[in-house]
Amino acid sequence: MDVKIKKLPKAEIEIEGEIPFSDLEVHRGKALKKLGADLSLPGFRKGHVPLNIIAEKVGEINLLNEMAEMALGIAYPKIIIDNKIDPIAHPQITVTKIATGNPLGFTIKVPVMPILDLPDYKKIAKEAVSKKEEVKIEEGDVQKVIDQVLDSKKGDDGKRPELTDELVKTLGDFTDLKDFNEKVRDGVQKEKEWREKEKVRLQIMEAIVRETKGELPEIIIEGELDKMIAGFKGDIERMGLKVDEYLKNNNKTVEELRVEWRSEAEKRGKSQLIINKIAIEEKIYPKAEDVEKEAKHLMEHHKEADLNRVRVYVETILTNEGVMGWLENGVDERKEKPIESPNKKE
Repeated sequence: MDVKIKKLPKAEIEIEGEIPFSDLEVHRGKALKKLGADLSLPGFRKGHVPLNIIAEKVGEINLLNEMAEMALGIAYPKIIIDNKIDPIAHPQITVTKIATGNPLGFTIKVPVMPILDLPDYKKIAKEAVSKKEEVKIEEGDVQKVIDQVLDSKKGDDGKRPELTDELVKTLGDFTDLKDFNEKVRDGVQKEKEWREKEKVRLQIMEAIVRETKGELPEIIIEGELDKMIAGFKGDIERMGLKVDEYLKNNNKTVEELRVEWRSEAEKRGKSQLIINKIAIEEKIYPKAEDVEKEAKHLMEHHKEADLNRVRVYVETILTNEGVMGWLENGVDERKEKPIESPNKKE
């Protein structure tokens, strides 16, 4: 079987070829049995109609189509393996020529895993980290939080209470006013550190995405859009609103949102592929025991979930955190490399 493979835009390939009629003919008996399984005729029990009568009743073209489907079902995996194609979705198969005694002509279009040409991500990460700002806590930052706490405790007269040892004990796990001030300061410090860390991570990833060459297949972009729309709907419903009414009041449709969010969806899809590639190249995988621990924890709260899917989800989250943490820390050599997942491939 000869095939021609052509690369199309956006990480899609087209396979064009022919299958000898002899490869179709071997499926004739099986195709007849399948077509005649539900055929009911006077004088015959259902499923026991002779093959020659089935052929007469179903017609030659229906039989040929069934034979073609069976032959292509065998040919397609062989083409994929022989040509080292990495499909990421079901193929779109079109029969271009079919007739008794003649080769079966076909074309197959299928999106494949995109080949991304990454920039020097280590250099990008180091440059971003070198510009990282030192986190400093000002007295005004702490006082702002304290003011917010006191404002939330205003009485009916609109006056704020006095900040005392007795008051702070009612606000949480605080022993006295000194303990309260120290913990507020510590909380402000950690929040600022987190914000700075996220800012650096965002700068790194945006730069890598911007300089990465390669197109994404539509199925990845559409998949990201589906996630974004689902998240948007969930947020609206958690606010106690109806999605349709919210969209109507804002003169928007889901279709319009998909158009508006397409660029962000493409960025998200590319970011995930980049992280996956860096994880493989740098061997940054989560430890097996960590994946199992987090998966079991999630299963306790989502007992109806599929354990294997939960494991994949957890592994993705931990891998993403591992890669982003490595980049955000200036890609220093890790003293202890995490255990590689057995599901990962070089």
